[in-house]
Amino acid sequence: MNNRKLNVGVLGCADIAKRHVIPAIIKSPYFNLHSVGSENLKKHLSFFDTNNIKYVEGYAQIINNSLIDVVYIPLPNNLHYKWAKKALLKNKHVIVEKPLATKLNDVITLNDIAEKNNLALLENFQFRFHSQTQFLISSIQNKIIGKLKFIRSDFCFPFPKNNSNIRYNKALDGGAFFDTGVYPLKISQLFLGSNISISYSKLFYDKKHEVDIAGMATLEKKSSNIFSQISFGFGRFYQNSIELYGSKGKIFSKRIFTSPPGKEAKIFLETDDGLETKIIEQQNHFINMLHYFNLILKDKVLRKKEYKNNFNQSRLINDIKNQNK
Repeated sequence: MNNRKLNVGVLGCADIAKRHVIPAIIKSPYFNLHSVGSENLKKHLSFFDTNNIKYVEGYAQIINNSLIDVVYIPLPNNLHYKWAKKALLKNKHVIVEKPLATKLNDVITLNDIAEKNNLALLENFQFRFHSQTQFLISSIQNKIIGKLKFIRSDFCFPFPKNNSNIRYNKALDGGAFFDTGVYPLKISQLFLGSNISISYSKLFYDKKHEVDIAGMATLEKKSSNIFSQISFGFGRFYQNSIELYGSKGKIFSKRIFTSPPGKEAKIFLETDDGLETKIIEQQNHFINMLHYFNLILKDKVLRKKEYKNNFNQSRLINDIKNQNK
């Protein structure tokens, strides 16, 4: 692979794309924003014109463009599998906003296509690429709080006020689990590994919208006594946190999943000696994500690691869904 910038095509203008990922692509030394495909050009023309972004009508023109190397997909959940598959079959690398797909068999299919064609396939959880996450991981590895015993992670916020919000849309695979629950589910794996199971879970449903609006789960690391408890949902006081309890202390972050670019992050360490605060320098974890994606493109081992990550996340999602049918 030569050193030219790879062209990225974006499907749709979701808020996360407009606010964070598209600006990160524009700033990236590895990628070039080629164009954005939209099925509602009128709605987004001002954004395109203000930022001097090339645009096309619909998504197919992005997928079929031979000049585009990478496709970024921030579409509603129910469209992830369809368009990721189309992009992979056109021999394009793919970044998909969580969840990669809503069904386990679909994730397996996407992984198979990507691996067969030596393509990168990344489910985007940008918190993975923030230094505060790496600091927590290294702290556990170095036994700063002794032996890890228990994890607690929460991601919840007040009810979206607009009843037409896609989070309430059953047809689009909305609901709190896919919107917030997948985050603490994902981060649990960073500390417990892939050899884990769901020992208990509960999803709470809204009768009006027929989607889950809250939930909880307990994950156990097999052949050990280490476990993680997660909670998530709408209609609650805002929480975005992880707490790691060890034999000699506790380490935690109050803003683990969506630490704002450009602002310092804080890690808190609590032991018998008192409470200590660690300041993590300001950074943009969306730019960090693109840096990592560039590494995946060049490293078969990293690509295979992401296939495994994709599968394991979807396996756990599938187990929770099956427990709550």
